[in-house]
This record gives sequence, structure tokens and C-alpha cells, in this order.
Amino acid sequence: MSARFCPHCGSALHERVPPGDSRPRLVCTGCGHVHYLNPKVVVGAVAVNDGRVVLIKRGIEPQKGKWGLPAGYLELGETLEAGAARETLEETGLEIAISRLLNLYTRVEAGVINVLYLADVIGGNPTPASHETLEVGQFLPDEIPWDELAFPSHRWALEEWLGNR
Repeated sequence: MSARFCPHCGSALHERVPPGDSRPRLVCTGCGHVHYLNPKVVVGAVAVNDGRVVLIKRGIEPQKGKWGLPAGYLELGETLEAGAARETLEETGLEIAISRLLNLYTRVEAGVINVLYLADVIGGNPTPASHETLEVGQFLPDEIPWDELAFPSHRWALEEWLGNR
């Protein structure tokens, strides 16, 4: 487990099973606060422009240099849909209109829950819009770089998109 100090009082956290619980948790030695470690929510889009799916070549780790969907962590105070649109704009320079939820994908090994939407590109210019993106590509289904995809959840979403077309 990763945290070492209590976010409430600053005392040390130690792993133990709190009373009434069945799992080891990080518990504060000072105030007794239980520090839960939960998965992060990742939001993104299968953004389609004239039959082509928008992918980014990642400019950061993990999987720097591999292709993926525009996606990232949900921010506090934003809806899932707003987060997916923000991430797409930040990483690709493209504005999208979300049509529907594509699916949820759990990646236990990474500690994330991916919420991916199907969306249409409605504006902007495809350009690496942040340091997180080396390149923006738009691929027809038979051009998708399957062997160069960064994450299994992106593969699953693309396969689902192709199966639902």
C-alpha cells in the first residue's frame, strides 16, 4: 500500500484490519482514521470523425510512444461526460459530442475503472494539444494499429465499437 501518513492529522498509517472490517486497511496510529485506497476513474472517448477513429500517440508514461484513445483521470467537480470531452480536447485539439456510453472496463492490475463514451468529432483541428500527446491519428477500422495499442481497455473499447457499427 502506498500512503504513509494520515491526511487528517499527519500521524503514521499502519496496515491492519479495522474493527468490523474483513480486509487490511491503512489505519492512522494517531486519530484512527481509515485511509481507503480505491480505484481511480479514467474517462475517455472513442471519437469518430467521418468513419475514422481518433487515436493519440502517447507522450507520457505509461506506454509512451504507443497509441491510445484520448482519456485521463476524472477531475473533482466534473461529470463523466464533461471529463471525457475535456480529455479529448486537451489531448487532440478536437471537440466532441458524446452520443452514448460505450462501456465500463475494469483494469484491476492498474487500479482503474475506464468509462468510455462513443462520440462524434464536431470541431477543432487534430493536433497534439498537450505534452501528453506526440501525434494525433485518425484511422479507418482496417488501419487501427492493433499491435501498438497502449492499454487492453482501449483494445476492448475499439473491438466493441467495431462490433456495434
